[in-house]
This record gives sequence, structure tokens and C-alpha cells, in this order.
Amino acid sequence: MQGNIDEAQKASASHLMTDTGSFLNTSISAWHNVLQHPNSPSSPEDFRLGVLRVAGETHAQRYWVEAGEEDLEQVLALWGQVAEQAPIDSVDHNQITSMLQSGSQNRENCCKLGGS
Repeated sequence: MQGNIDEAQKASASHLMTDTGSFLNTSISAWHNVLQHPNSPSSPEDFRLGVLRVAGETHAQRYWVEAGEEDLEQVLALWGQVAEQAPIDSVDHNQITSMLQSGSQNRENCCKLGGS
């Protein structure tokens, strides 16, 4: 699992330095591998929530680059899990709830403009 985390972080950093979209694809794949790892469900809550949040952020980065509706749906799904699982008085819960509202508004605007 640590290898996937390292790969995701390295790819994200490479994307920021080069603005190359393929690095986002690599990072997203690696974050999903972390989420699907057999040890992920038994990991500490703050670790799982952090991975969900960062995986969502990476999908959001790709959404802003490519405007793919699938990425927006992934953002909302991943961050929705954080909002459901994070303690209601936590920073994660409050930040994610705010970002979910923004993402939902983006989805509504996309559909109004002819998106699927």
C-alpha cells in the first residue's frame, strides 16, 4: 500500500511541475489502488479519510483540466464518503461539505449547459 501512496504523491508532484495530464492519471490510479487495498478498510480513520479526500482532490484537478463529468462524479462520491464518515465537528467534515456544495453546483451547471 505504501508503494501506491508514494507513486500517487510522486505523480501529483510531477503533474504540478510539468502540467502533464498523464501524471494525474497515474496518481488517480494509484490512489484507487490504495482505496482497494485489502488493508485499507482496517486502516485508522484519519488515514482512510485522508486518502478519500486526496483521491477526490486529484479527480478535481483532472476535472478542471479535462472537464470530464466522470471525474466530477468521482469527486462527489469520494468527498461524500468523507462527509459521511468524518466527525461532524471536524475540519475535514466542514471543508468537504463546502467543497461538495461547490461540486454539486458545478454538476448542475454542466447539465444545464447540455452536459449529460
